[in-house]
Amino acid sequence: MTMIYITHKEATVKAGISAMLAANCDLPLVSLDQSQLSCSARGTLITDYDHGMQIAGKRRAACDQALKIIVVTNRTREWDIRNAVDGGIHGILTQDCDAGELAEAILQLQSEALFLSRCISGRARAAMRREKLTSREHQVLHSLGKGLCNKSIARTLGIAEVTVKIHLGNLMIKLGASTRTQAIVIANVLGLLEFDPEMVNGSHDGSTRWMTSREKAAGENLRMAGYFNDIPSPA
Repeated sequence: MTMIYITHKEATVKAGISAMLAANCDLPLVSLDQSQLSCSARGTLITDYDHGMQIAGKRRAACDQALKIIVVTNRTREWDIRNAVDGGIHGILTQDCDAGELAEAILQLQSEALFLSRCISGRARAAMRREKLTSREHQVLHSLGKGLCNKSIARTLGIAEVTVKIHLGNLMIKLGASTRTQAIVIANVLGLLEFDPEMVNGSHDGSTRWMTSREKAAGENLRMAGYFNDIPSPA
């Protein structure tokens, strides 16, 4: 019989998962602190995103697939999903999932390799289709997100300015962006980049004024392309 281990950094989420499964699932449940999980545990672990990625990495390194890992999280942007799947996570559920979906994930993972909440399945398919950025393209993107010009990016990364232009062109193609601003906004929506509030609220490094709304910055064409579908606005 499958053993279910429940641990989550958010106490209320952990309590909710335990209560739902106790009332709707006849499998043995063990609620524990993250440090209490045995390295030889077998069965199914339900946890948060960061802890799930940490455990999945250790298990993959040891070629140990005896533990199915389900993360219950609000980190459901494209790149969060892609990194989780690539990192060895078996199931991704949103924090508003119900008992039925939790039980379905546990049962399905006994025979299937992956379970995703229905509300993020479309985003997951898009994430798996999208070509990943190289490590250097990530560095250029993060420098771009800081408002640096090509010359400053080249100096920061210790590469030629023409090389920066090549990496910038490649990452814009991968993101489907036609301008630097669009690249930053799309990267933020996908989970590749976080906006710096200082840049969002004002100007930076003598460049043009940054946007106060991601949809305004991205333009109608991005909303029509579906980049903002099902992605909640920040509170």
